[in-house]
Parts: sequence; C-alpha cells; structure tokens
Amino acid sequence: VGLSIIFFGLSILYIRWAYFNLSRRSVGLFIFAFGLYFAFQIVSLLDDETVSYFGLSAVFLALNAIIMTIIAFVSFTNNSGTILDIFDYLKDVQGNENAVETKYNHLPLNE
Repeated sequence: VGLSIIFFGLSILYIRWAYFNLSRRSVGLFIFAFGLYFAFQIVSLLDDETVSYFGLSAVFLALNAIIMTIIAFVSFTNNSGTILDIFDYLKDVQGNENAVETKYNHLPLNE
C-alpha cells in the first residue's frame, strides 16, 4: 500500500511538472499504483481461510471507482463543459427571448 501511494503521488507530480498535461510516464505510474493497490487487496482477501463478503465487495467497489473515474475523465476532456463555454452560452441566451430562464441569465458578462 505504501508503494502504491508513493507511485500515485509521483504520477500526480509528473502531471504537475508537465504543466498539467498527461504524459506516458504519469499514466504508467498511475496504472502501476492502482495495480499495486489491487494486488494488495486481492492478496489480503485470499490470505484468509474464508473469503468474506465484505472483502470481496471492497475489491469490486474499488474496481468500479476506477472505471467511473476513467469514464468521467474521458467525458470531460473534450472541453464541451468548460466554464468559458457556459459563459458563451449565457451570452447567447441573454439576447434571446425564447431561451430557458435560469438564475444565471442575468450575469454581467462584459468582455
């Protein structure tokens, strides 16, 4: 678990040192860190004589969390939901009479 935390921290630092761009090294360290984490979970689960339901569910819960993180990362990296896009949308909506009324329509959006 300790090595997993170290490699995860290194992957975050490599992302920061590359001006928040993903590199092959940071992704490799990230995958390696989670591989070590899963190896620990599986070894600790199978180390006991009786497999517990709680341990089994913890392994699959962690796997689900990683898959959901990947899905969230892939869906939000296409720049379609940035704050600048939202402000551009609100500027278009403010002059349109048929637009849906939200609490953000009256923001002062001067360029």
